[in-house]
Amino acid sequence: MMHAKRRVLRAILMGLAAWTLVVGATVTPAHAVFVTFDPDGGGVNGATQITGFDLDVGNALARSVIRPGATGLTPGDTFQLYFQAAVTALSTDNGGVTPAGLVRNGTGPGFELTFVVNLTEIVGPTTTPASASFTTAPAQSPSSFLEIYYDPTPNANALAGTGYNDGQLILQGTPIALTGSRGTFAASSTATPAFDSSGPDNYTGITTIVGGGESDVFTSVDRANIAFFQTSLTGLGFEFSGQQRTPFNSINPSALFDGLRNTGALGTAGLAPTIAPNLGLVNGGTNTSAGSRDFQLLVDTNASLVAVPEPASVTLMGLGLAGMAGIGGWRSRKRGAA
Repeated sequence: MMHAKRRVLRAILMGLAAWTLVVGATVTPAHAVFVTFDPDGGGVNGATQITGFDLDVGNALARSVIRPGATGLTPGDTFQLYFQAAVTALSTDNGGVTPAGLVRNGTGPGFELTFVVNLTEIVGPTTTPASASFTTAPAQSPSSFLEIYYDPTPNANALAGTGYNDGQLILQGTPIALTGSRGTFAASSTATPAFDSSGPDNYTGITTIVGGGESDVFTSVDRANIAFFQTSLTGLGFEFSGQQRTPFNSINPSALFDGLRNTGALGTAGLAPTIAPNLGLVNGGTNTSAGSRDFQLLVDTNASLVAVPEPASVTLMGLGLAGMAGIGGWRSRKRGAA
């Protein structure tokens, strides 16, 4: 009897310990952290302490979210969100620092750093015809990813949507669902201006709903090139915090997005982008066609390095649940013996 009680107590303690670690890991990271980063991997700049990256205004595409005869999805539905942007500066404790030779969107000689993200999102908990909320899905698509590329030949092109993943892969991660993961979007006007309002209209005949929102998305880090990221990134990830809006008034809408995770080694380029937006005549408007349509947004966000839960937390939770199951089994055997 005494040995059985010790087993029960040990199982309870294991369960409580695992529960505490997992619950504690789901809170939003409190602050950014510092890592040593060399922006050209051993070139002319040298390494510096950074807290993240300042990103240029970028493009996002919510895939198949405008259903036939409706203005959006319903709570509980999932969809893929694609995002791409170039780095404009390194975030440091003293503000943004632009390394020598760093260019954005393929303008000028030098090198470029680009971010490409693909994640699964869940609609809800609230949605109306004019607004919706979103969270990062705990179960991500196998193709979901965060990827950062270094390219010694800058060629990222916002309008074409190309050049964001054809450099050298220097970091790869995976979107993760934390308590702070969230997103909102709400229509703010009944007007439907030109979809591309950033200058010459490259999408003649296509208009868009007007609106905006904000979001926080977190990712882990799975692997990184130590020539660039010279500090261990174990237990670290990125927080993308910013705003999204329509119409496109400060950058061109992209014609293509990358939807495939790079399965090659660090230093390799990704596959050519193949996701072409299907918008209809009104981006985000009511869909009268037979199939679902996409919704494209201008995104202004930055990527901050933060502490995130490690995969081991999931294992600990499993051990805790197994311990609790052991308690239930012991009690059942005890009742049966009685």
